[in-house]
Parts: sequence; C-alpha cells; structure tokens
Amino acid sequence: MSPDEVKIIADTYEIVKNISENKSNGLLPVYSAIGGAIAGAIFTSIPIFILERSKQKKLSKSIKASLLAEIAALLEIIKRREYVKKLDEVINTLNDELKGAQHKFAVEVPNHYSRVYQNNCSSIGVLEECLARDIVVFHNLIDAVVQDIKVGGMMSKGFDIEGFIQTKSILKEAVILGNEIIKSSKV
Repeated sequence: MSPDEVKIIADTYEIVKNISENKSNGLLPVYSAIGGAIAGAIFTSIPIFILERSKQKKLSKSIKASLLAEIAALLEIIKRREYVKKLDEVINTLNDELKGAQHKFAVEVPNHYSRVYQNNCSSIGVLEECLARDIVVFHNLIDAVVQDIKVGGMMSKGFDIEGFIQTKSILKEAVILGNEIIKSSKV
C-alpha cells in the first residue's frame, strides 16, 4: 500500500471514530458510506496490482529466457562456423600481400537471424536496465558484422586489411559481451 492510501485509511478511521463518539451526529451513515467506498476501492485495487505485477514478472522472465537462448544460439553458430578464425586467415593472407590489397568475404545470412530480438524490441524495457542495455549492444555489434559479411555487404565487394581487422574486433567484442550476458544472467 502506498503512503497516500495509508493516510486515506487513517483519515477515514479518525472521521469514523469522531462520529461514533458524537452520538448526535446525523451524518454517520454518510461518513460510513464514504469510508466504505474508500476502503473498498483500496482493497479492490490491491489484487489488481498484485496480478498486474505477477503478469509483468512472467513477461520479463519469458522475454529474458527467449533473448538469452537466441544469444546462446548465435554464439554457438559463430563458434562452430569459426568466423573469427576465418577472419584471421583473411587478415594473415592480406598481411602477406601488397599494401592496399583487398579480399572478398561473404556469408549468406538470413534476414531472420535475430528474429527473437526483433520481435521483442518494444518489450525489452521489462528487463533489468543493465541486461537490456547489454542485449541491445550485443545485437547491434552482431548486426554491424552481418552488414559487412553478408552477400552484398562491404566485404563481399572487397575489403582491405583494416576493414577485416575492424570487423573481427567488433565480432570478438560481441562474442565476449554475449558470453558475459549468458554467464551473468539467470532465468
């Protein structure tokens, strides 16, 4: 109960107490009705508040579990397909070539690779502030890499060594952050 609600109840109690002490007051039924209405409103709002809070917690837990599962899946795909290692190989190749040489690198990435995140962007605020921020940063880092490596992206047209180093750095930062999110979050 909020302090305002407690004050209303206390004020109502004082009014009823004063009226009951003064037997000649003809307004007792009016005050009783007002007090009953106030008490009824307060006690009716409590279950609604509790139910709404419970619903919000369930939604938060569900969204959190879904987003963590998607992050774990993305990290597993990055690991199994050895994207960091492949970027290292291209960087090493470009190191051996003349300065300014470019290399093409493209990966077919479906538009729905972050479907859970995209579908829950408007609800991410139900998560703890730090977790929500980290998830948004993770997905933006991953999206930056995807924009570079997808067919039609900058790397598919040809990138120099600095571009590959930068993309690898962003990918590694995303992987580290994703692992931290998974490790520090309990559903």
